Amino acid sequence: PFLPQVVRVVKTKDTESIALGMYVMQVIGIALWLAHGLHIGDLPLILANSVSFLLSGIILIYKLSTNNYFRIVEEKSAMVIVSALLYN
Repeated sequence: PFLPQVVRVVKTKDTESIALGMYVMQVIGIALWLAHGLHIGDLPLILANSVSFLLSGIILIYKLSTNNYFRIVEEKSAMVIVSALLYN
């Protein structure tokens, strides 16, 4: 179900209709299932969740980058570092 959405997001760079919270939870959940599959050595579980993790991760990265979430985090991090240096 992710492939058509990944293709659309990559082509259009439009992530407005995608809920950030849902995709964060989605990627975390898939990562946990992937870790479980690796832990028990279940190849079908590993393969299915690897593909899902990759496709969901691509959408999440586009969502974060197109809405300037990375820039906001960098600015806040810089502000924290500057204030720590000034006030300590």
